[in-house]
Parts: sequence; structure tokens; C-alpha cells
Amino acid sequence: MRKGKRKAQIIQEEKEERCFIVRISHIDIIIGFIIFVFFHYSNCLLITRAVNYDLRIIGTVILFTIFNVSK
Repeated sequence: MRKGKRKAQIIQEEKEERCFIVRISHIDIIIGFIIFVFFHYSNCLLITRAVNYDLRIIGTVILFTIFNVSK
């Protein structure tokens, strides 16, 4: 009985690690997007307002991706 429980715990840990890897790749894509947005708006005079607005959008995107992966 106890041995079976240990095996289940190991399987659960492996699943969590896999989720973590997926999250990292999502975050990499999002960081790339942030950099792209930053360069795109570096020509703008309204840089602070534009970046603030984009960070809000990106924040919701991050929340959604983490929520979807953790499902």
C-alpha cells in the first residue's frame, strides 16, 4: 500500500515538472513579445502610456497562459 502511494507521488512530481517546462516556454514567448513592443514604441513620444497599456495586456496574457497550463 505504502509503496503504491510513493509511486503515485513520483508520477505527480513528474507531471508538475512538465507543466513548469511548458510555462517557461510560454514566458519566453511573452518576454520576446515585450521586447518587440518596447522597440516598437521606443520611437513613440507617448512611450510611457503605450508601454503601460501593453504591460497590462501582457499581464492578462501571462495569467491566462498559466491558468490554461495548470488546468
